Amino acid sequence: MNKKILALSVHPNLSGNFTNGDIKKSFASNIILDELESHSEITIHKLGEEYPDYNIDVKREQDLLANHNHILLIGPIYWYSLPAIAKQWLDEVLLYGWAYGSEGKALASNTIQLVLTSGSALSEYSQDDIGNTIDELFIAYQRSFEYCGMT
Repeated sequence: MNKKILALSVHPNLSGNFTNGDIKKSFASNIILDELESHSEITIHKLGEEYPDYNIDVKREQDLLANHNHILLIGPIYWYSLPAIAKQWLDEVLLYGWAYGSEGKALASNTIQLVLTSGSALSEYSQDDIGNTIDELFIAYQRSFEYCGMT
């Protein structure tokens, strides 16, 4: 079976619209996505560009997930988490009866990997510096995906 990969970007400003002093363009996420685009088995899906109004098309997102075996959730670390659209996406797309619950098995055979970017060095994410490691900061995402049967 050919594994299909969904690269799901949650960066809200990949295009780098610098109007009104906005300098939050993600160079790191763009480098990652540019590299992934050269692989035909990878579908690139940019939530920030797709849903600038945050009005997520739940059915479309569920169809994308159902048609891919592996998900790369790509995003920057914003205030010890991912951008707001990532949490909204989880809340609206990973629904009871579809993603979890006694009949919610749609994602049970999928794998997921967080791909995080940061303006800080990895060494700063420690008990001695900010008080938490990367794994500790993102435990809620890990547990949510595990609850949906993803590894």
